[in-house]
Amino acid sequence: MPTVAVGEYREQRVVWTYSPDRWPAGLISGHGDSEGRFHIEHVVTFRRGILLAMLRAGVEAARDEGFAALVITIPVDFPPALGLLRLARRLGFEPYASDPAAYHVVRWL
Repeated sequence: MPTVAVGEYREQRVVWTYSPDRWPAGLISGHGDSEGRFHIEHVVTFRRGILLAMLRAGVEAARDEGFAALVITIPVDFPPALGLLRLARRLGFEPYASDPAAYHVVRWL
């Protein structure tokens, strides 16, 4: 049986909807911190073939919003973790912390 996550409430949550051709194709959600960094929590695509373009647009949106950096934490045991880490590096993210349970990467804007 599927597990349903417990809801989380956070002030100042941001959801960017990616709509390259008028219709939503995906979203990026997360939150900012007191040091101007945006912590990406969820990346969701609604159709195939748009992930890279959506992430590039998300980087530009974060820059336009005035964030100093984007931060991603990828759990090591998440099945596509290594592929996501390679994609993050392709987009200019670099490791910033050592942790056996997760990959921590940052992209300074």
